[in-house]
Amino acid sequence: MIARSDPADALDDLCALVERHATGFGTPTGVARQALVSVDDNAAALDVRYVPMVCFVARGAKSLLAGDKALSVHRGEVFVGLVDAPVSAVFDAPYRAATLVLDEQIVADLVLEASGGHRPALPDRGAFTTAVMDRRLVDAVSRWVELNDEPDQAGVLARRAEEEILYRVLTGPLGGSLAAAMSSGKVAAVRRAAAHLAGNLAGPVSLAELAAVAHCSPVTLGKHFRRVTGTSPMRFHKQLKLQRARQLLATGSHTAASAAAAVGYVSASQFNRDYHRRYGAPPLQHARMLTTAG
Repeated sequence: MIARSDPADALDDLCALVERHATGFGTPTGVARQALVSVDDNAAALDVRYVPMVCFVARGAKSLLAGDKALSVHRGEVFVGLVDAPVSAVFDAPYRAATLVLDEQIVADLVLEASGGHRPALPDRGAFTTAVMDRRLVDAVSRWVELNDEPDQAGVLARRAEEEILYRVLTGPLGGSLAAAMSSGKVAAVRRAAAHLAGNLAGPVSLAELAAVAHCSPVTLGKHFRRVTGTSPMRFHKQLKLQRARQLLATGSHTAASAAAAVGYVSASQFNRDYHRRYGAPPLQHARMLTTAG
């Protein structure tokens, strides 16, 4: 691909590549850690789970709500999400984007390489943040997506393309946030705690257990967790459980009782109350709505 001097032209190139290879919402591709997003209709808010990732928006916009933290990402912007979290997303269609799921080791190695062995003196802007992409970053993302046109070359070139993208993010305005998440800062502690909660949906997790995983005191973790995610660890865990139950109900193969049990609820009535409070309908009624919509 020939790099263009006009940023709008570069975004149009990226948009065309996403359209050529995306088949729907969150299409995984043959390129490692790459997914393409194509949304053509404005719809109600989607309840989705975000893993640590970088998202590059080529067209349209999306509004996100994580806990009590809200932000919008528009055409020509890059979004960095550094915590595994349940998110409510509303898309301004037509929407086209490419997402890169973060590999902790690749990022950590690049942080050291980019900083010469020292942590970059860039501001940490938090776990969910955005910035405008420069043309070089857009071109790097386009070359990465374009590897779908050369599947026989992707195995060799994808890692190099990914490293270029991450290097440009690390040396840009969001570099401080990305670097901090791989270190011993508050975002790194919350990221470890959130990943532990996401990996333990079938049972309870105590704050003491979570603090041990995060390598800090329970009081400190509670403060950091609220500051980073906009909610408490236990409420965050409940949101993940309910989101997973919703996914199970949507398959049509689970009853409300079996979905509740799968995510660690002992009381069916408590599950019904929590589910209704989050989704505005009882589990079985909501399940019928989900399977009909699907």
